[in-house]
Amino acid sequence: MHLLPLASRLLPLVGVLMLGTLGLTTTGTVFSAVASQARMRELLLPLLLLPVLTPVLIASAEATTGLLSDPPMLERVWLLFLVAFDVVFLTATWLFGEYLLEE
Repeated sequence: MHLLPLASRLLPLVGVLMLGTLGLTTTGTVFSAVASQARMRELLLPLLLLPVLTPVLIASAEATTGLLSDPPMLERVWLLFLVAFDVVFLTATWLFGEYLLEE
């Protein structure tokens, strides 16, 4: 049995987990605000959220797989994608948040 030394991978792994979590929570909050006033909100939220969350889930999984492989390798493409995704959705939430909560 081969154990992975996690000490050198812990900081990048925490960063990837934080970026992925931020992407999940931001999009979940925005789309739940959109779907809260709809008639079929229980059905509408997963239908809206799944296609939007798929890229961030794939990027998080690929970055985590790269960090846990031997030798560890964090590809910048996945990390930059997570950062860009978070920036886009946080900016959109900041710009349109009041409008979403009013309606």
